[in-house]
Order: sequence, then structure tokens, then C-alpha cells
Amino acid sequence: MDTTVLIIGAGPVGMTLAHKLTAYGCKVRIIDKNQGPTKLSKALVIWQRTLEVLDSTFDARRLIDHEHAYDVHGVLFQTPTEKLGEVDLKDSEGELPTGIFIPQSATEQVIVEKLKEQGVEIERGNELVSFEQSDDTVVSLIKDQNGETHSITSSWIVGADGAHSQVRHGLKLPFEGNTIERRWLLADISIAEEQNPHFMQAYFSEEGLVGFFPIGQNRWRVIIDGGEAERKGAPSQAEIQTILRTRAGNKWKIEESFWLSEFNINERIVPQYQVGRVFLAGDAAHVHSPAGGQGMNTGMQDAMNLAWKLALAQNAKDHHPLLKTYHEERHLIGERVVAETSQMIHMAMVHHPLVRRLREFAMRHITRTKWFNQTM
Repeated sequence: MDTTVLIIGAGPVGMTLAHKLTAYGCKVRIIDKNQGPTKLSKALVIWQRTLEVLDSTFDARRLIDHEHAYDVHGVLFQTPTEKLGEVDLKDSEGELPTGIFIPQSATEQVIVEKLKEQGVEIERGNELVSFEQSDDTVVSLIKDQNGETHSITSSWIVGADGAHSQVRHGLKLPFEGNTIERRWLLADISIAEEQNPHFMQAYFSEEGLVGFFPIGQNRWRVIIDGGEAERKGAPSQAEIQTILRTRAGNKWKIEESFWLSEFNINERIVPQYQVGRVFLAGDAAHVHSPAGGQGMNTGMQDAMNLAWKLALAQNAKDHHPLLKTYHEERHLIGERVVAETSQMIHMAMVHHPLVRRLREFAMRHITRTKWFNQTM
């Protein structure tokens, strides 16, 4: 054996798995075809449950106290002309915050530092070509940055290599679900007027939804319902500014843009998270709407669930009953997250005038109730 577990993909999910396995005494190698961690903000929220499960082996304060992290306090629902309601998400009873806003680039930086302390180096510029599994091992063919190939023999491999997973393709698993035929716009911007960095904000208008997610002081991620199904390419800063002025008023003046993009929303999940000695986790297994900020959290919790089971299984004569619970437990969670985020995004996409008015009426009243705040 070259290693007990080979992890494909060094995003937050793969790195969380590598950290947990190492903490539990399991030998790991982790490869990634990219030359370095992301420099983009990408996933912005780490929720309380992720912090809790990390905290058993990884001091969650390293993330909570990060210079770019802000505790989640709530959500503001608005129209261009009025405030509809406010949801309080603060947890006065928990030792950890309900969640933190922190850019994925910072999250990855913190986990990379932890891996280095554990003696784990990410093998950058290495890409999975193919793999073959037997009763006892998996042999993976790897291509390095020079185009040369070599093999790695392991007891198991885990595909944490994203929505276009080479591991999933190698297993020939279908990615079941659908694509919402609608154009969505993304902008990572700094603004002139200071806004509360502890609150998400959602604006509803005749033209469509605009969501604002804090990345730090005066810096925000903006998600916009672009309406048309046909993709046109990345928007310009001027296009984003016009939409913000129309749908959210005059207090969102852009000073600088750092990332402008467009995307479609896919809602998909694999039928099996495990095939023999090969596992899938994170976006390799499930993708869905960004509503609720659940994607990275669900993937990191996949990794935490799988890690302790693999660590125990490495010394077990019959590990199959334990390992099969990974699919049984996490596939159920994945299905629920895909369904719930789909409901949230479809509610936000409502354009019928009557339904919009009903939605706004409901928000004015339901957000004032203790039940709704606790449920959220």
C-alpha cells in the first residue's frame, strides 16, 4: 500500500476529510489538479453544526476568530422601497455562533495550515486519470504537472473533486436531477456605503430577486436572478450596477468588482455514494441551489461522517457493515438538502404579480413570529 486512503480533490471537503482521517490515525494522501487553493470567495457560510463537528479535532475558533469572519445574526427581507421583515438567527444558548460569514479562500487557508501542522502536504498539479479496484485495493493512475504518469495503491479512494468529478465519471454513475433553465448572475463587489456585515439581505422586485451576502466590511457577494434562460457570458460591472439600482435602490453603489460571472443552477444527486472501495463526497455526489448556503457545509459533513468510519475500518476484518452506513446516512441528507434548497429558490423566483403580493404580505407578518425565527 502507498496509503490507506487516497483523496481526489483538495477543496474544503477533501481537506476536511484529510484532516479528520489524519487526526484519527489513518494514513492519507490528497491530490489536486490545481496548482494552489482558490483565491475566490466562493462558499461564504459555515454553519454551527459544521463548526461543532470540526471542533472535536480542530479548534473552531481558528475560523470564528479569523480576521475575515463575521458571526451570522440574521436575514433582512426587503423590496426596493420597504423593509418586509427581519429574521433573527442568533443563538444565545450555543457556545458556537449559529454560523459565520467567511470567504472560502480564508476557510481553505485555515485548513491548509492545520494539515501542515499534521504533516500532510497536498500534492498539487496531480490529476486522476483512471482507477481499478479489486477486493482488497484500488490502483489509481495519476498524471503529474509534467504529463508523466504513476500509480498509487490504496485501500480506498474518495472523490471530493467537485461537480465535474473524474471519480464519479470513472464509476459511470448517473448524476440524476435537472437544471433550472434560468440565467443567474454573480458579483463579488465592494460598495461605497457601509452595510451591516452580520446580515444577509434579500430584495424582491418585479424584475426578480437580488441576494446580498457579506464577505467582510463593505464587501459583498451578490446573486441576481437574470431571468433569461440563455447564457450571455459574464456581466459587466455597469450591468450589475444598473440591476442593483433598479431592484435594491441607491445604497448599493459599486466601488470595485473582484469577480463577475454567470451560472445555471443544477439540482442533482448520485444514486450511490459508495461503489466497492470508492466513495463520493461533496459536489461530486450532490449539487443544488446556493439558497441557504448549504453546499460546502453538506460536503464537509459528508467528510466528517466518512472519516471516522474509514479510520475504524482500516483495522477491521469485516468493514462492510460499517462503511455502507455512509451512503445510508448521507444520501438521505443529500436528498433533503437538494429538495429544500429547490423549494427556497423556486419561492424566490416567483414573478406572478398576485403570488408576489401574497409572498410579501406573508413576510410582513410571519417574520414577526417567534416560531418562524426558531424554524429558520
